Amino acid sequence: MEDVKYFAMLGSQRVGPMTLDELKTIGLTPVTPVWRTGMADWAQASTLPELASCFGPATAPSYPPYNSNYPYNNQSPKADYGSGYYNPQESGQMPPRPDTYLVWSIVVTVLCCLVGGIVALVYSSKVNSCYDRGDYEGALSASNTARTWCIISAVVGFVFSTAYVGVTAFGLLGNLL
Repeated sequence: MEDVKYFAMLGSQRVGPMTLDELKTIGLTPVTPVWRTGMADWAQASTLPELASCFGPATAPSYPPYNSNYPYNNQSPKADYGSGYYNPQESGQMPPRPDTYLVWSIVVTVLCCLVGGIVALVYSSKVNSCYDRGDYEGALSASNTARTWCIISAVVGFVFSTAYVGVTAFGLLGNLL
């Protein structure tokens, strides 16, 4: 197979033709585009079996299965997921991240009801941390609770504002008569 000639793309520069031994010395990465005689199109270097020795053993990340009972099983995240980074979204085992309602929480805190808005802010801030540690149910629960507190705060703020305007208007009307 020594008569096969290889070409590689290093950055934006095409290098080659080279023998297999020469190709292995140019600093290939698994995603370097490579072409050899007999191939229809360019391919990543990792897809060519004869280049497997350039990259060492395959180290595809292995993720543990999604554990829906995580918050209730009295185990730490390290016990569930090992010491490596675990992104359940990349592994395709969890639905998309729930909405945090952070903007609405800030709006109702500033404009409507301070106490209810702060509660909404607390739950809004829990959504991302729950989701990132693999606790989808906790993230969804925090999202729903934040939304509920936003609605409650907006309604309470509207009711008290309306009552205040009504009492003030009634008082002004009473002074005029």
